[in-house]
Amino acid sequence: MRKWTWLRRLVQVLVIGLLLSQLFGFKFFSGDINASNLLGIPLTDPLTALQYLLLGQLAGKILLGALLITAFYWLLGGKTFCSWVCPVNTAGELLDKLRHWLGLPERKLDHGLKYLVLGLVLLLTPILGYPAFAPFNPVGQTSMALAFGLAGALVPLLLVLAFELLLYRRGWCRSLCPIGAFYALLGRLSPFVVTYRQDQCVNCRACARACPMGADTLNGPLVQKEALVTDWDCTRCGSCIDVCPQQALQYGWKLKRKGRKDQ
Repeated sequence: MRKWTWLRRLVQVLVIGLLLSQLFGFKFFSGDINASNLLGIPLTDPLTALQYLLLGQLAGKILLGALLITAFYWLLGGKTFCSWVCPVNTAGELLDKLRHWLGLPERKLDHGLKYLVLGLVLLLTPILGYPAFAPFNPVGQTSMALAFGLAGALVPLLLVLAFELLLYRRGWCRSLCPIGAFYALLGRLSPFVVTYRQDQCVNCRACARACPMGADTLNGPLVQKEALVTDWDCTRCGSCIDVCPQQALQYGWKLKRKGRKDQ
């Protein structure tokens, strides 16, 4: 039973339901993924807040909301956002099933490109005088479409899906998304990781095939025999844990596992 995959699907549905709740008149949540309020608690996308900081327009509530979100994803691993919350990733996972059914080839982009995109966003924001990523942000725009019924805001999502279907499998999420780049940097510092027990591994590589970020994400344990999945792109999605027949991979804490390769 793929318990983590099913739990993640539930969280994804709940996130979409939370955004849609405003269309049905519920008041406990307001806003979108860029900036929202849940039961009186302000929540802000850290990259959005960082762009406003560069513009000198960072209000107290925006800062507080960004700090809360940053602390949350630092604890759980930055790219947890990508696999558990991001609506673009949710749509991309559904698209993956279509790609598999069509038998489309998998072309790859350099995963490091997203850090260049992140740098360009932060460089252009003060030059342009407004958040440079906002008009093109498929994550924010998709959440606005769901929250406020703005069909036109789905255009960036449709472009991303076309790009990932016709050109590069998961190309946006793996290689270009600056939000993913920000959370990858944050996740590098996170204490919560996927741990590896070499003595239980039978080298079936089911985990590498299941990883939505690509087989190289598991190179740390499988090739270098590290005790942790240390790749910055790890989204803590749990797919590798679910498919491992020997339970060699598990969620754990970095301080307890660091440097131990054989346990």
